[in-house]
Amino acid sequence: KSVVRQLAKAHKDLLRSVYLANRTKDGYSLDRTEISRRRLSNTCLRYLSALGDVDICVEQFGRSDNMTDTVAALGCLCDHDGRDRQLALEAFYERWKHEPLAIDKWFGLQASSDLSDSVERVVALTKHSDFTLRNPNRVRALLGVFGVLNPVHFHRRDGAGYQLLGRYVCEMDTLNPQVAARLIDPMLKWKNLEPVRQELLRSLLEEIISTNVKLSPDLHEKISKALAAG
Repeated sequence: KSVVRQLAKAHKDLLRSVYLANRTKDGYSLDRTEISRRRLSNTCLRYLSALGDVDICVEQFGRSDNMTDTVAALGCLCDHDGRDRQLALEAFYERWKHEPLAIDKWFGLQASSDLSDSVERVVALTKHSDFTLRNPNRVRALLGVFGVLNPVHFHRRDGAGYQLLGRYVCEMDTLNPQVAARLIDPMLKWKNLEPVRQELLRSLLEEIISTNVKLSPDLHEKISKALAAG
């Protein structure tokens, strides 16, 4: 993150120039050249966003005629708290609320957000009317993305990220053991962490295996092997 900010600061004018030269202008196209141009412009957008340039993200979100550019802009906005973020999330939801894959993306973008209270925001999203543990794709979109693609906040030093995922692993195990067994993967490499987080994760895994007598065989085996490896 620090490197991205330093590069963005050093090359701000060039990044903006490349962004403007390659952003979608004449309608969405699946031409390979246009795909590459979108990828390049959205990479520049991410760097500019790291400097706090919210306006450029809002502008792209408002004019976009394709999901690639819309999601890129919304993903950047999700890292900046405020009214623009909230309005964009509401607009996306209202437009795509009847499209499950789009709403999966909506949940996932928020789950990977860099905001300091990301854990609490994910907890709030588990109470959203469109979230249910009976929808494996929705579970992966929110909880799976949080565990795998948001390492800073999943590994929050107070252990709140571990507690969140651990709770839903146990609940999911009663509904869909296969999904639960995959969902727990980010918690199993506890030995790779520094001592404070090692102890938080190890204790939680021991608690899960000791207090849930009806764990599915797959989940029980994965936790047992992870603990034994320590």
